[in-house]
Amino acid sequence: MEQSNLIKVDMDNYKGVVIKDMSLIADTEEAFESQLVASLAMWKSQGARSIQISFKPPKCHLMNVAAKLGFYFHHAHR
Repeated sequence: MEQSNLIKVDMDNYKGVVIKDMSLIADTEEAFESQLVASLAMWKSQGARSIQISFKPPKCHLMNVAAKLGFYFHHAHR
């Protein structure tokens, strides 16, 4: 697993991963899928219990990749 491909966030005290900074994720669907697959493997090996991604423009198109990998929509805001 290539370290430079990982989404670099810290796990919280409850073993949760929250991604709010869109600059941490790749711009294209192909690159994001590769990045998310590698990051999920790492987080799972570290015992992550939940993973949340707060998508914001201009990267909302990447939600399709997350859904393909098993994420579901929790809620949406204007």
